[in-house]
Amino acid sequence: MRYGPICLIALLSLLAPARADELKGIKLYQQCSNTNQDSVGYLNCNAYVAGFVEGLYIGKSLPGSGYNFCPPKDLTYLQARLVIEKFMRDHPKMLNDAAGSVAMAVRVLTYPCAK
Repeated sequence: MRYGPICLIALLSLLAPARADELKGIKLYQQCSNTNQDSVGYLNCNAYVAGFVEGLYIGKSLPGSGYNFCPPKDLTYLQARLVIEKFMRDHPKMLNDAAGSVAMAVRVLTYPCAK
């Protein structure tokens, strides 16, 4: 069952619709790697992560959503950002995928719900 999460990530990548204007993992990584807190890239990364986390929490609360995202209750946007940054550093082959697919892979591997 060790390959289950990897297969799920691959499936998520295939199911995500491709658009010419979509944010790619490499662009998100560049923005999130920017340490200048006044830069546009740094702020874009914060906004992306905040929107992603909020969207997951809202989606999880919908009846029958099927979400299995179970982060700690005190997870901050900064912590989520650091987790996503580390994942992108550790999985550079995913950087050509849509940023949403990369962020979903983080969710699947980092915060699965207990069965």
